[in-house]
Amino acid sequence: MKFTTKITALLFTVLLSLSLTACGGFTEEDAVTLVQGNLDSVYLNVHSPAYLELCETTEKECIASYEESLNEDADSFFAEAEMDKSLVDEATYARYVNFFGDINKQSKYEVGEVAKSDDTFLVSVTVYPVDLSMLASN
Repeated sequence: MKFTTKITALLFTVLLSLSLTACGGFTEEDAVTLVQGNLDSVYLNVHSPAYLELCETTEKECIASYEESLNEDADSFFAEAEMDKSLVDEATYARYVNFFGDINKQSKYEVGEVAKSDDTFLVSVTVYPVDLSMLASN
C-alpha cells in the first residue's frame, strides 16, 4: 500500500496543530479531535462535524481525498506487481480499489492522552495490527 499519502495526511495534522496552536485558541480537546478525525478520515472515511469545522473543510472534500488515496493504493499495487494497469478492465480495477477500502476499514487505533509542550500538543495513538485473514474469506 502506498503510505506516502497517509504519512502526508498525518504530517498535515501535525502542521495544522502547530499553526492552530500559534493562534492561541487551540485546546487539548481540539488536538484530540484533529488526530482522531484525521485518522478516521484517512482510514475509515468517517468525517465528524467537529473535525470538518476544525479543518475548515467539507465532507465532500474529505471523501474525494479518501477515494484518491484508494486509487493511489491500487495504482501502487499494480506498479509493485509490475502489472500494466491499462490491461485491467474497470470492474476489476474497482474491485482492487474496494479491496484497499476493505483493508482500511479493518484499521484499529485509539487516541490517548494529550500532553502540551510549549506550543505543541503531543497526542498518543495506539495502533493495532490489521488481521487480513478476515478479508481472504470474502
